[in-house]
Amino acid sequence: MTVDSLPPIVETPANDKPGLGIASLILGIVSMCGSGLPYVNYCLGLTCLAGIVTGILGLKSSKKGLAIAGLILSILSICALTASIIFWTGVGTALLQDPSQWQDFLNQLNY
Repeated sequence: MTVDSLPPIVETPANDKPGLGIASLILGIVSMCGSGLPYVNYCLGLTCLAGIVTGILGLKSSKKGLAIAGLILSILSICALTASIIFWTGVGTALLQDPSQWQDFLNQLNY
């Protein structure tokens, strides 16, 4: 038996998990959409971290572009979540310090 008579070896990736790239993209989109909502943004911090982890693991799969997009969206949503948490904490602090100021503002809006 010679080497020429053997069938060709087809290399397939052993750990190809294209679902990780898709999951990273979905988690990045979900976390980006809800990043400005008060109280929801605290829960979406976990979604951002899951998007980053699946994006990093998905870089070795065949859906590398989706993993990169999900990774970028997850990183951007962490920045948006941080800004949102700072903003809503400031609003809550201002509301607790002087509630009459907010009542005057609502009266101006005829609320």
